[in-house]
Amino acid sequence: MLHRLTEWEDNGYSDSDFWVSVFDDESNQIRGIMSGSTRFAGYAPGHGPDLGHPISDLAILQRALQALKNFIFTAIRAAEYSDVLEPSKVERGTKLRLLRNCKHKGLTIPVGTAGVVFWSAAYGKFYDKGYNRPGRDNTRVGLTLADGSTAYIALSACRLDREPDTDTVLQDRAWELAQNCQFSKATGEKHAWDSENFALALYQKAPTQETVAA
Repeated sequence: MLHRLTEWEDNGYSDSDFWVSVFDDESNQIRGIMSGSTRFAGYAPGHGPDLGHPISDLAILQRALQALKNFIFTAIRAAEYSDVLEPSKVERGTKLRLLRNCKHKGLTIPVGTAGVVFWSAAYGKFYDKGYNRPGRDNTRVGLTLADGSTAYIALSACRLDREPDTDTVLQDRAWELAQNCQFSKATGEKHAWDSENFALALYQKAPTQETVAA
C-alpha cells in the first residue's frame, strides 16, 4: 500500500510537472511518482497513477522515517569519507596529512607528515558551464609543517589530518536530519520545495517525537 508523504511542482521553462513522494509499506521504500503534467493533455495533477492517501498512521510514519534515515546515512557517510580521505577543496587553517612521500625543493617529505594550509590555488582555465573545475586533481596547497618550514604539495597527495566520524555519530546526525521529513529529496527526482508535506504535519502532531523515533 502506498502512503503519500509530500507533493511538489517542478516548474520548467514552458511546462510544469507535478510530483508526490510515497512510502511503499510492502517494500519499505520511498519513491517519487509523477502525479500530473502540463506536457500531456488530460494528465492533470492528481489524475495520474495510484498516489496513495496522505499518510495518517504514526506506525507507518515511523517506518518511513527509518527508511529516510537510512537514505541520509548512506549519503552523509559517503560524503564524510570523501571529504576526509579525498578532499577536493580546503580552507586556510585546515590540517592535512600526506598520503605518500612528496618532494619539495629536492627534499623528501615523508608520508604521514602533517601540516596546516596557508595557501591553495587551482591551475587551469575554468568556465561557469565548462567541464573543467577546480578540484583535487588540479589544486596545490601550501603547508606549514611542525618545524615551521613550508612546502607546496599537490592536494591529491593529501587527506585531512583526522579520522572520519564514526557510524554511530553519523547515524545520530542522519536521524536529526530525518526529523525534517524532507522525503522528496530521497526520491532522486528534481525538487525545490514542497507544496504539501503530509509527513511533517503528522510528525508535528505526534504526542512526543519519541513516538516516531527511528
